Amino acid sequence: CNYQGHIEGFPNSVVTISTCSGLRGLIQFENISYGIEPLETSSGFEHVIYPVKNKNALAEGQRSHHWETSFSRKSAKKKMQSDPYQSSPSGSEIHVVVEKNLYDHMGADPAAVTQKVFQVIGFVSAMFTSFNITLILSSLELWIDDNKISITGEANELLHRFLNWKKSYLVLRPHDVAFLLVLSYREKSRYVGATLKGKMCDGKNAGGVALYSRTISLESFAVIIAQLLSLSMGIAFDDVNKCQCSGAACIMNPEAVHSSGVRIFSNCSMEDFIRFISKPNSRCLQNQPHLDPSYKTSLCGNKHVEDGEQCDCGRVEECRRDPCCEYKTCRFKGNAVCAHGSCCTQCKLREKGEICRLSEDECDLTEYCNGSSNFCPENFYLHDGYRCNMNQWVCMEGKCRDGTRLCEEIYGKGTLYGSQACFEEINSRSDQFGNCGLSPGGFIPCTFNNLRCGKLMCIYTNKFPFSKEDAAVLYAGVEGDICISLYYPSRHKNYSHMWVPSGTICGDNKICMESMCVEDNLLPIECSSRKCNFQGRCNNRRNCHCEDRYLPPDCLTISNTWPGGSVDSGN
Repeated sequence: CNYQGHIEGFPNSVVTISTCSGLRGLIQFENISYGIEPLETSSGFEHVIYPVKNKNALAEGQRSHHWETSFSRKSAKKKMQSDPYQSSPSGSEIHVVVEKNLYDHMGADPAAVTQKVFQVIGFVSAMFTSFNITLILSSLELWIDDNKISITGEANELLHRFLNWKKSYLVLRPHDVAFLLVLSYREKSRYVGATLKGKMCDGKNAGGVALYSRTISLESFAVIIAQLLSLSMGIAFDDVNKCQCSGAACIMNPEAVHSSGVRIFSNCSMEDFIRFISKPNSRCLQNQPHLDPSYKTSLCGNKHVEDGEQCDCGRVEECRRDPCCEYKTCRFKGNAVCAHGSCCTQCKLREKGEICRLSEDECDLTEYCNGSSNFCPENFYLHDGYRCNMNQWVCMEGKCRDGTRLCEEIYGKGTLYGSQACFEEINSRSDQFGNCGLSPGGFIPCTFNNLRCGKLMCIYTNKFPFSKEDAAVLYAGVEGDICISLYYPSRHKNYSHMWVPSGTICGDNKICMESMCVEDNLLPIECSSRKCNFQGRCNNRRNCHCEDRYLPPDCLTISNTWPGGSVDSGN
């Protein structure tokens, strides 16, 4: 009973409506929105239609700021239009949690609160139609009696608390992203939401917190959630001087929460989304809606192996060079058992145990052919949280977050990672050279605890000045060292070089996470040394990757010919 569409005769309009119990929803023209809902006191099925006022959506002094670290995009071409993204339709599943105070504020009735959440998600989903994405409410959790986590503090603190709860709460239904909706207990809270940038498809970090103010409409609240979701998809806020859309308000304009009417993604947002969707870690946004596969016909010659095909080498001219695949039938030639893949050679499967992907870092793991597949197993690495480089740094997403190596990559050999004094001197400035991130309102000041997690500080040892196109450089003499900090324009390709990456050590048993210095709880309890009998370490699936001679799954049995690995390694 939930529908989306437009008003006949007004192709640029958007209607999001529910017929579950009367008509209830939002009618959006280009620059004005109308709400419709049943007249509760009427016995004749009468409804009220009213203009939605969002001008004072937030309290005075409160801005639609979302907590995030520095966020950049490449320069958008001014003439580029914000046309809909042309792709196959896909769905993104969201798990929503409503905390107790908001539950009470929305009516303290499961049916009423559920109906309001359905409305909000419907409004958000309508905004993502230009990306050909349908937002699917996969599950809804109402904290009716008590909150399962503390909801006090700033939005960024609450976000990390929520993500930690999500990691430990293993009975959640499958979802791509989880959101906690919270009633803001302070009308002048600095932020109205928090998320981790670009983490939409990172299961453990895909989430957000949205603060609902008592003065806000459901339409404006939907804009906040849409902006948070966009940030998690790698879409930055718009520079209003460079980004345009055909609507009265672009979704990623920081002021969109105050406007009424249809909201559309800008050309800049389209560029960011296309860049994000092209990355391997955006797989969850490429999920197809559940369709009956019997309606899909295989097409031989499109270079995609589909039902009924053994191989597909493409067009006839491409297949002339292929010794394994038959062009007309998409079947193997002669005695071939495979046609492509890193574990296929000369149309035969490579032997079990042959290396197909070497380790690229001490936090990465080697993979082997398993003897039954033409593909190398997926890339596995040590679980986030293991120490690396003589226990000075931490493994994160298969890379050792080595500050000295990072500084050398940017400034050249011999450069050192910044001292505590460097970080204190420069990151306390709250300007372009020293800060803990950006928001639409400007630079985010670093608290003393977070000084080592904002702008990246290095100790410069080269006798020649550092020069980089488009970069401004700050040198500061601090306690006998030359501390160096960079500043790039917000859309520069090297923008990320300015910041301390998540996973970098910032204190005893503490690491940086999105410009905050937090407790290092990356390594789960079940990955203690005892799990692998002190002869291995957990991979990112929490399975033991055993050392040489020790066999998985528990690294107890010894085999002198075993090169090391896990049940996932392929050997």
